[in-house]
Amino acid sequence: MIRKKRKAFTLVEVLISVTLLAIAGLALMQVSANSKKGFSFLKNKLSFDERCSIPLTHKNRAYHKKTKDLYSFLQKDYFITNDEIIKDLKNYKVSYEQKTFSVINPFQEEEENEEYTEDTKKQKNGLVINIDKIDIFNKKGSFTAFTIWLQ
Repeated sequence: MIRKKRKAFTLVEVLISVTLLAIAGLALMQVSANSKKGFSFLKNKLSFDERCSIPLTHKNRAYHKKTKDLYSFLQKDYFITNDEIIKDLKNYKVSYEQKTFSVINPFQEEEENEEYTEDTKKQKNGLVINIDKIDIFNKKGSFTAFTIWLQ
């Protein structure tokens, strides 16, 4: 008996190929879902970081030890008319605190009989350290930034 060669796939070959395609499809769907979650996280983080930069660039001594919303920080400098932006900025609260420290220059020679009062310390100091602490928070999270600058 002579067998004829067929140009078709066997049932086992078809089942194996369908299984491999299903596994590959599931893997691609998983990668796509993870990418979407990652992009969503990065978008939210970037958005929050942008909002956090507002009080860092608009520091004002008038806000010292006060809690304000982000809209208050921008209201005097910018004319914002979009209600959605105003509502979003009002959702974020900011607590701003500034401290200044004077440090006497350790390399300066002291006179023996001189009494050091606060005024003489300020006159003879070698370094002034300013520290700004800014807390930004809303219902979803918070952020604290410290800026240190020397005079």
